[in-house]
Amino acid sequence: MLQRVQQELEDARNVVAGADELERRLEEGAPVESDVDLLAIRAVLAQARKDIPALEAQLARENDPAAAELPSLAQVANGVAGRETTADTSASSTSLAFNSHFGEAAAERRLEDWASQVALERDLDSLAHLQDAAQRIRTMDAVVEQIERDPTVNFALRVDRHLPSIMECLADAAGTQVRAGAYRLLRHLMVDASDAAQLTRHHLEYFLVKTLARDARFDFEKQHALRLVRAMVEHAGGKLHEARGIVPIGVLRAVIAIADAPEEKLRLAALEVLGELIVRNLALLVVSDGLRTVLEALSDSLLDFGRHAARLFLVAVDHPETRQWLRPGIDLEVVLAGFTEVYGSGALVLEKVKASAEIVAMLLKSWSGLFYLNINGRQAVTSLVDSLSNQSPGIRGVLLDMLLDVFSVRCRTISSSTRATKQAEDQMAPRRCNLVDQYLAILLLVFAEAGLADALATLATDQQDAATASKVSRLIATALPKLVALTLSFDTSDARRFASSTISSVDASRRRDPGTRLPRSFAESGSQISLQMAASQRQRVAAARRNAASRVDDITFRNLLLESEVLSTRSEVPWRCDILLDLVEGPLRDPRRLEEATKATKFMSRLLGFFHPYSLRYSDMPRTKSNEQWTRLACTLLETLLQTPEGYEYLAEDQMLRQIAESLFQIETVPTASGVESVFSVLRVERTLTRDYFKLLGALSRTEKGLRLLDQAKIFTAIHRIAELRNRDDLVVLVIQNLDYTLDGHARVFLGRALTSSFKHIRLVATRHLETLLSPVPSRLGDGGAPDWVVRLLVQQLYDSAPEIVRTVVGVLERICQDEHALDQVLALQPALELVGDLGSGLMTRFLSTTAGVRYLSSLDFIQQELHTWFEELNLQYMVDVELALAATFSRDELSSERHFDGHPPPHFYGELVRTEEGCKYLRAAGHLEDFAAIVSLHEDSDLDADYVVMLKAVLWALGHIGSSSPGLLLLDEYDLLTQIVQIAAFSPVFSLRGTATFALCLLTSTEEGAEILDELGWESVFDLYSRPVGLCVPTYLADYIATPLWDSPYVEAPLSLEFTPARSSLQREILISLANLSNHILASKSSRALSKLKMRHPAEFASPVMMRRAMQMLSEHQFRLTSRRFVLELFDAPLSPSLARKIARASRELVAGRANAGPPEDDDSYFAHDTPTRLRRRSSQMPSGVPESVLGAVEGDMTEDDTSSIDSTSKQVPTQVLTPLISIRGFLLA
Repeated sequence: MLQRVQQELEDARNVVAGADELERRLEEGAPVESDVDLLAIRAVLAQARKDIPALEAQLARENDPAAAELPSLAQVANGVAGRETTADTSASSTSLAFNSHFGEAAAERRLEDWASQVALERDLDSLAHLQDAAQRIRTMDAVVEQIERDPTVNFALRVDRHLPSIMECLADAAGTQVRAGAYRLLRHLMVDASDAAQLTRHHLEYFLVKTLARDARFDFEKQHALRLVRAMVEHAGGKLHEARGIVPIGVLRAVIAIADAPEEKLRLAALEVLGELIVRNLALLVVSDGLRTVLEALSDSLLDFGRHAARLFLVAVDHPETRQWLRPGIDLEVVLAGFTEVYGSGALVLEKVKASAEIVAMLLKSWSGLFYLNINGRQAVTSLVDSLSNQSPGIRGVLLDMLLDVFSVRCRTISSSTRATKQAEDQMAPRRCNLVDQYLAILLLVFAEAGLADALATLATDQQDAATASKVSRLIATALPKLVALTLSFDTSDARRFASSTISSVDASRRRDPGTRLPRSFAESGSQISLQMAASQRQRVAAARRNAASRVDDITFRNLLLESEVLSTRSEVPWRCDILLDLVEGPLRDPRRLEEATKATKFMSRLLGFFHPYSLRYSDMPRTKSNEQWTRLACTLLETLLQTPEGYEYLAEDQMLRQIAESLFQIETVPTASGVESVFSVLRVERTLTRDYFKLLGALSRTEKGLRLLDQAKIFTAIHRIAELRNRDDLVVLVIQNLDYTLDGHARVFLGRALTSSFKHIRLVATRHLETLLSPVPSRLGDGGAPDWVVRLLVQQLYDSAPEIVRTVVGVLERICQDEHALDQVLALQPALELVGDLGSGLMTRFLSTTAGVRYLSSLDFIQQELHTWFEELNLQYMVDVELALAATFSRDELSSERHFDGHPPPHFYGELVRTEEGCKYLRAAGHLEDFAAIVSLHEDSDLDADYVVMLKAVLWALGHIGSSSPGLLLLDEYDLLTQIVQIAAFSPVFSLRGTATFALCLLTSTEEGAEILDELGWESVFDLYSRPVGLCVPTYLADYIATPLWDSPYVEAPLSLEFTPARSSLQREILISLANLSNHILASKSSRALSKLKMRHPAEFASPVMMRRAMQMLSEHQFRLTSRRFVLELFDAPLSPSLARKIARASRELVAGRANAGPPEDDDSYFAHDTPTRLRRRSSQMPSGVPESVLGAVEGDMTEDDTSSIDSTSKQVPTQVLTPLISIRGFLLA
């Protein structure tokens, strides 16, 4: 034994030495024989690397000194195998020199790995000698824990060497806990597809089939068995013939039986296993008849499975290679049955309809789902529209809610860890292209063509269902503005025709019912111009109201004073705050009336005295929403007093501001532990209106007169002292948020001091307040840009040490730099953005849009570096971030994020670079456009593998942004890329590629030149009232754009199907016929009784491995209910063990050999594990009874002498096929 191990080690060393010699010859440039297969050499070397640690561990266990003589073999193999066999001239010619590079730390780490592998091998070897269940479980758990600590420890392990001992733990006699532990151990030992295939060759299928058929007492064991099956599915790969050798069809049939059983606790886990096959190997799911089960569970309202399965189907329908396995118009369209075939209004019915609506909404919110639902003459969308005429108000309501959800997409958030998409809120972005609106425009036209307008118009006039009519009005209000915009394009196109006909239908509906009025939501959802006009009108009405109120006569004025109850009592309880507001906003703005109120009556002294801090009246009021009216009254009163000299003098003489200043000084002088509570104590600021005194100070700081009063009362002195306190950050925040910074003075000084505070949270609050100061930026930008002092403070904050503050500042600067004047302001300050790192990349990208910015960035060598980085990495990352953001925007799931995505694409480096001629020169010199053009040109001839599709999407986003400006559009025109993008959008077989190309065309319509070129290529652009493109385009001929050619599902014949020798007697034939009848729920009861009688009379037949193999074959070829599968397996008394599994496999060889009149197949059992005879189409070789001939065979030998056998009566009841019930959907026939 020892000599054999040593010889194997010597062989491994020779392999490594041979690889070293080959490497040396390649480095020297020596010729190599043409028949040398480098890949084969690498495979042998890899196997040697895998064998050496196990052999060394075996030597160590024998305590042989030979192990010390060969300490570096594993290191040598690892060193050589990690390099390419094609020479690397910088590498060492010997593996020992390569290994020495790692040093002592690497050697120690390798020694630890070697020790772990030795321990792992020792534990696995001990399983063969253990019989106690507890010891087996502890040993297997120890191995699993070791693998979980170091997942690489089993990479060099030969799984097949230990499988015999592990398989013994799966025997029926081992117990359910041991079997569960064995399944768990196998799942952790499995590294790749070869390990999974080893499990199948050791007849794991038989054990899994029996385990998955057990009852609820064995759920723990079944759970680990399902996890193992799911791990095998992960290694199955995408090829059908390879996947069959890893995940046998019989095992999937067992999983399907669990997924079909509503009473099973593990049903959802089984569905998840089948759902994973949708994206990993849809062909295997279809061949195993699992697609039917997944589709039935898709709209099951009792399971949280439909939403996740729908996302998986969106991936499957996207690519033609996987889409071909779905029958067009039949399979996935089963979700429409919730609208077209469900009647009634019960709770369960509505839940099912709501589940279907959620799935359909997910399909309609993606390009893949939209294109798929429009195959076969757009029957799916037409069926949805026709369902609006359903007689059930509940179903109509759910359908309308779904359409509202689809067409009224809320803005979501986008977060990204990469600098490709760092962007602040883009409220005034000049980029007019909105990706969400682009998608909704296409979707709206599809539904308009399907007759949605007529259906909604009919429902809107239904006087008997007010709730439905209200939803219809909301839906029309959402869609109509887009339809009006499309109608205003004066070209002849399908888009304009559909939009125009839709508006005509709505108008006709209104004319038929003159009493019908548009809802208020529709009236408010018109153009932006009407909203601005309404706001202006409201302002004029308010001004007119104030002027009218100020011109009251003496009697009316005195009556108002009396009605306010201020003159009647000092208590504020009966005071009328509404009348006081009318007085302050109206008559008291007249100097004469103000003089009367201040000198002739006690009105003003009582009213202003109410707000004195020391009176403890206003300052003691609790913070409630109803008490906010007193704060609003106080601010309005101060503004009124400052408008007249009399009011200014009165306010200057009043004690209110002095008391506020004294109260602020008391914060510093009154100790907290003294027991005396100051006016601005922490508790009072939190619970009372005391905090609103800072709003009063803010109202005074808006005017120069107010600033003088604050200065005279030493308010600013007190505020600056507060900033020095360490325990009153709450007051500092209130000061920052409430002061007005329009006028230069103490307020700006305090803000600048807060921006440099030693406390990070204070600096962060002050920085964020700078952002709020720029919130009305659109109006300010129109007046000449953001305030210079704000921009200067923002740029100073770029150098803050806190990353959160820098990130906030960068976002604000990105937002304001979309205006050219603001961008010039920032550039004039020459910010050192290179110190910011990756955070400043987005802001630097903004600088590229101007000539001065290009020159500034060129001096920093930023452009060349970013060109390389975007071409190699960030171009792809941009695509991922944007498409994930779009998916989240259309998703119902709430996402936690820091930044907002409203449909406008983030800035793209290439798009910003080509906005100037200087930038175009850089792009030409880099040669990236040539590479992009080459990638696009490969679309027609490519097999559209996943890597190419991802690369092409990234290129399309880059080209779209390049063409969004006039200089960049000329670059695209030079390479004739616009035509190719249009071709991809209309004819690409990958649906998501067509969507990305459509978004690229949306970006191209940002300029008038782009709109004109696309008009010649068959795309209609949308313009606003000023004839400017809005970045929205639709195909001129929608039917051609949305159409997808139908396909035929592929025919799959099972390779080397098992053809068993015919049954030897009529008794076996009777047993097989009864087993087959169990798949028919009508005949199942009678067949089970017949089988029970047959077992009592002929027990030997049910202990035969041959009959067990025939039964296993039947279970793998046909779909049986879980109870029927359990009954079939319990019929056979022999407990399952590895030895019995080998006997079953041997019986399988004998049956096949007898059928083929030839010897057994190859020398292993993989033939039987790989070749499960399952096919998509029914075979023609069937018995008259309908049972496949391959299972029953012909009758051979004498008839049984058992007179009680009922073979004739039983055979007459065998069904020709267990058919799936037919589901008819309006426009479809689902089998």
